[in-house]
Amino acid sequence: MLKQLNYRTFSTAALILAIAAGVASCEKPRTGPGYIAVRVVNEDTVAIQNAWIHLSAPGSGTIFDNPNTSGYYYKKSDVSGWTDTPWKYEREAYLDIESTKGAYRGCSYVHVVPGDTAVAYVILRPYGDPNSGCL
Repeated sequence: MLKQLNYRTFSTAALILAIAAGVASCEKPRTGPGYIAVRVVNEDTVAIQNAWIHLSAPGSGTIFDNPNTSGYYYKKSDVSGWTDTPWKYEREAYLDIESTKGAYRGCSYVHVVPGDTAVAYVILRPYGDPNSGCL
């Protein structure tokens, strides 16, 4: 009888601990806006200043908040090649990035997650270069 009682107690305690561990390990949903920082560099990783950076959502019916930009955000890179201020985005999404300066162009993408800062690098190459990342 005592052996059966110890087995039941141990089994119940193990089940409770397993349930508690499962509940505690669940990922909490991230809240708040996501931020996007982009750096523009050349093939030698030298920062490119004053390059236009275009951030867009692919397809039609984009979900950008500013209707005046028709789904696009534009910024310029500063001396360090980074955007002067990161973009703020409210939802999880994959966004396209295109950067241009003079006869150079580069494309990339970024995965934005709420409550996190996404970082992307764009390498500028001459127009027509198949390695520019642009279609």
